[in-house]
Amino acid sequence: MNGVDKLAYYSWIDKIGWIVVTEVEKREIVRPIILQISISILLIGLIAVLIAWALSTSLSKRFIVPLIELKKRVNAIIAGDCKYGSAYEYPNNEIGAIATYIEKLAENELYDRNIELQNINKKLELLSTTDQLTKLLNRHKMNSELEKEWKRATRYGNIFSIIIFDIDWFKKINDTYGHQAGDSVLYEIAGLAKKTLRSTDIIGRWGGEEFLVLCPEIDSNEAKALACKLCSAVENYRFTVNTTVTISAGLCEFGEQKSIESIIKSADEKLYEAKRQGRNTVVG
Repeated sequence: MNGVDKLAYYSWIDKIGWIVVTEVEKREIVRPIILQISISILLIGLIAVLIAWALSTSLSKRFIVPLIELKKRVNAIIAGDCKYGSAYEYPNNEIGAIATYIEKLAENELYDRNIELQNINKKLELLSTTDQLTKLLNRHKMNSELEKEWKRATRYGNIFSIIIFDIDWFKKINDTYGHQAGDSVLYEIAGLAKKTLRSTDIIGRWGGEEFLVLCPEIDSNEAKALACKLCSAVENYRFTVNTTVTISAGLCEFGEQKSIESIIKSADEKLYEAKRQGRNTVVG
């Protein structure tokens, strides 16, 4: 024996009375068996990998990809990118239905929040530009409107005029009838002025009992006629304080060499000239 494991098989032959012994090396039998087992294991492993890959792809399409896409869309909605879009469509399953619902919920919630913020911003803007008593524009906003009109007139050669008027003997009204009555007079004059002036005129409370009117596209003569009309309307109006109220006004027309400050100063000086002339009058 040479130390190699062998296997033997014998069989009896009746006709000749012999015993036939077949001898082979063990490895010649074992090797094909091991090879077959190895091939089977590899095939099973490959099939398992393919099945796992197919399942993971299916799960990815059904669950993971929709969730990733949902995250992208919700982030875009939060960022305010209303134009965000994708060719991807959610799968027709439970995850797709949930993702679609969440996306619509996010859109609706963002829309509601935007509307709410817009309303708040409008209120804040109104508060920042409106005089709370008269509901007219405040001085800050009137300065802004004056600057815009001055730039437009300077650039295009347009004309405009301003009227500054205040209430005659207003302190006497407060002292006689009380501050609430004085506030009522201010409020009523504001409403009366808006009705009397042109729709293109811009009026604001300039301070205390003083008002400023910006009159686009008219010269000093036309502005004076408008101011006189306003004076007459106030004088003939029946105020709740049951007393006659009058106003005095000064005006100035825009000129190419005039700054906003000089126009206001000129109108203000003419207002005080109207006071010196006995009130209830217009100087232009």
